[in-house]
Amino acid sequence: GGISTYPYTEGFEGSIGAWTQSVADDLDWTVDSNGTPSSGTGPSSAIEGSSYIYVEASGNGTGYPTKRAIITSPCFNLTSLSEASFNFSYHQFGAADMGTIELEISDDDGSTWTSIWNSSGNLGNSWQLANVSLNSYIGGSVQVRFNRLTGSTWQADIAIDDVSLTEGVPVIEGCSGGITSFPYSEGFENTIGGWTQSTADDLNWTVDANGTPSSGTGPSSAIQGSFYIYVEASGNNVGYPNKQAIITSPCFDLSGESDANFSFNYHQYGSTNMGTIALEASNNNGASWTSIWSSSGNLGNSWQSANVSLSAYTGGSVQLRFNRITGGTWQADIAIDNVNLTTTGSARDSVDIATTGDFNFDIEIFPNPVRDQYLNVRTSLKAVNYEVYNSIGQIVAKGKLTNYRVNVNELDAGVYNIRFTSEDKTIVKRFIKNQ
Repeated sequence: GGISTYPYTEGFEGSIGAWTQSVADDLDWTVDSNGTPSSGTGPSSAIEGSSYIYVEASGNGTGYPTKRAIITSPCFNLTSLSEASFNFSYHQFGAADMGTIELEISDDDGSTWTSIWNSSGNLGNSWQLANVSLNSYIGGSVQVRFNRLTGSTWQADIAIDDVSLTEGVPVIEGCSGGITSFPYSEGFENTIGGWTQSTADDLNWTVDANGTPSSGTGPSSAIQGSFYIYVEASGNNVGYPNKQAIITSPCFDLSGESDANFSFNYHQYGSTNMGTIALEASNNNGASWTSIWSSSGNLGNSWQSANVSLSAYTGGSVQLRFNRITGGTWQADIAIDNVNLTTTGSARDSVDIATTGDFNFDIEIFPNPVRDQYLNVRTSLKAVNYEVYNSIGQIVAKGKLTNYRVNVNELDAGVYNIRFTSEDKTIVKRFIKNQ
């Protein structure tokens, strides 16, 4: 007795529509617009229409800690579809320990539920996009539900909007009209160049030279040229705590490139609780962003260097952004300078082979980016072991390849290297994990 005509959409415009609140949880989801009551969290507006739903986390013992809120969809009859994707926007801004949100699915009338997507932590003051494949459930009927579990703070209002269920995977075009000639460089010499300030954050990045106004933080000079950009963290409830500043690059057209590398210098000096800075990438014109590098804490009064591979984005277009979220102090002026994007030339069939001994072999991985539980592997070799490395070189998963697939369900969104070994042969591939 549910939905059988697609696409299905729900914007929660003044009501929860055909969705239902659970009676076996602690909190309800609330229809809201124009900002939640708690400062430093929640969206200021809907991403579609005027309304959204969210969970109010305020009230020690009432809204937190570890309080649950569940809202359940109507039944979706998928027997007429060949492919299906469940899509939604979510806003996840507040303190670090926000708790979790999961999208769960049931194909037995709610008797059991399986998590098919999850997220945690502070993602900044912007709407994110999720596309979750339901192809495993084609031919039957399902319900989905958002299962929100609050963390240890009131500053944790997660919101949902613009829900849809579509046949096939939504096609979102990449950015256009950007940089096509490389190497690219930007020193922010008295201007932010082709970069743009976000209007959906709290602070702007500032072009500066010869030291920031706050003592005991910030660089005293640029590492290249005379200028750099930085975020001024001064002012309780103005520059901190948990204030966000985003600056976005022009579009980089990597369609003709076989490999690409993004490098920059950063200065991260001040108190211990400085907050965070992340480099994020989008290949869908800013609809969603994936963290590909991040840093936190006091690194001392010197310029640091970062080199981040963009090989996962070659063959298409990509935008990058620096996403700065201040911590609990004014002594936290992080700066960026000497930005460069270099490529290795025209695209070709590259197998990313690194070998030991005299043997070469290839492995194919798909889908890439991967959104579902498994990264599939195609190879003719037997007895293959694997190790998955995050962006700072830590091993986050390892094992023996079985059934020609690797379980990536527990990995956070980001860019990873996976090293395959078989006897004395080694190959490294790079993949993106989307939420």
